[in-house]
Amino acid sequence: MKDRENRLVKAGFAGSTAEAAQMLNFLSQHEIAASAAAGSLTVYEGNSPSGQAILVAEEDASRAEELLRGFAPIRTYVFRREGGQAILGRWGGRVLAGFCLFFLLLPLFLLFVKQLF
Repeated sequence: MKDRENRLVKAGFAGSTAEAAQMLNFLSQHEIAASAAAGSLTVYEGNSPSGQAILVAEEDASRAEELLRGFAPIRTYVFRREGGQAILGRWGGRVLAGFCLFFLLLPLFLLFVKQLF
């Protein structure tokens, strides 16, 4: 590959880490450098119910999109963007994050209220 500065753009979407790895391998076989941008839950779960975007250099985007249109990865993950479980998981994560934030901020709030009285 040539040394050049590239701006990365989204060329496709993978439903799981394994599907993203298959797509990245497929693109590398066609001499297109690619990377996967994962959702935040990947750090905690090892996989992201929100999926992963496949990123390529701007000048390779149209060719990569065309190649990925004809590529069917082996499906390895039960979550899909429109699935009820994925929506439940996302809302569950938001509620859990809200509780964590509440309990982190509660002591600060109580200290502030104590100083007022």
